[in-house]
Amino acid sequence: MTRIRKEVRKRGFFGWLFLILFYAFNLVMLFWLVSYWSLLSGTIETSEAARVGKTIGGTIGSGVIVFCWGFGAVILGLFAILTRGSKTIIEDFDLDRPASFSDTELRRNIERGRREPRF
Repeated sequence: MTRIRKEVRKRGFFGWLFLILFYAFNLVMLFWLVSYWSLLSGTIETSEAARVGKTIGGTIGSGVIVFCWGFGAVILGLFAILTRGSKTIIEDFDLDRPASFSDTELRRNIERGRREPRF
């Protein structure tokens, strides 16, 4: 007999709202970055200066997009984590699996009147 503990959280309205916003924001930012890179790859440089300018500008633009993505993902991710809902622990016993050493030791301690295992 093995003890199984499972943590369950139930999201409310704002929990689902922030989670959906978090995933939607990440998808929009990914689309923006890929479309920016495809825009950069479609231009034709006529001179060495244009090629260098495109490289520098593309790096700066990609950096700005990645910075905005990271900042927004951290903020929305924190809101998504903080609105998860209260934690509920469900404890069950699996009768098909053999007990581990810790379960056996715990059972012996309970029979002897001790609540905590000996180490």
